[in-house]
Amino acid sequence: MPAQQGYFDTLKSVAGKIFSYLASITLTGTDGKTITVTQDTSLDEAVAMSSKAPKASPSFTAGIGIGGVAAGTGGVAFPATAVAVADANTLDDYEEGTFNFGVSFGGGTTGIAFSIQAGFYTKSGNMVHFNGYIVLTSKGSSTGAALITGLPFTSRNVAFQHGGVTIGFIEGITFANIISGDILATASAIRLGETTEAGVYTALTNADFADGSQIIIQGSYRTA
Repeated sequence: MPAQQGYFDTLKSVAGKIFSYLASITLTGTDGKTITVTQDTSLDEAVAMSSKAPKASPSFTAGIGIGGVAAGTGGVAFPATAVAVADANTLDDYEEGTFNFGVSFGGGTTGIAFSIQAGFYTKSGNMVHFNGYIVLTSKGSSTGAALITGLPFTSRNVAFQHGGVTIGFIEGITFANIISGDILATASAIRLGETTEAGVYTALTNADFADGSQIIIQGSYRTA
């Protein structure tokens, strides 16, 4: 019986393919008698051609949660603490936020006061992009090399992998020809310096600042 069942299944399949081209089939036996088999079109499925048309790009009615984070109403949600993935082609973190830039001189902050400390950042994977604006109302009494402090993440611990900083606007700061900023390895601060036309670099210090000094900066760097 299983063999016969398989035979009939095959015959049914073949007949179905034939019926896709013919409305009926007439079979003639050796005795001259005939039998006509017709397709029951009432069993056919009527399918509108529009249903076969290419579909539009899919849209999500809810967000996507990563690493166990609940999906929101839209976008892709990442956990507050990144779960690092070693694969170089996998995005494992995304974050946006604000932070307060600061200033120190020789590592000290005695008497330094601000009227504006506005910092904004976007972290995508291990790259941090930031921009901000600082206005000092008092430069205080600390002395030494000037640093802009308070970056939201510590830079990667790799020698010579400096983060680039662009100084967009300054006021109340003295410098020779070119002012620059960079972020060293394992740091969350920006080193400020000046370079003369002769190519001589020196660090900016408290002596180059004044009460009311202003600076706009932006840049990017790699985190650990």
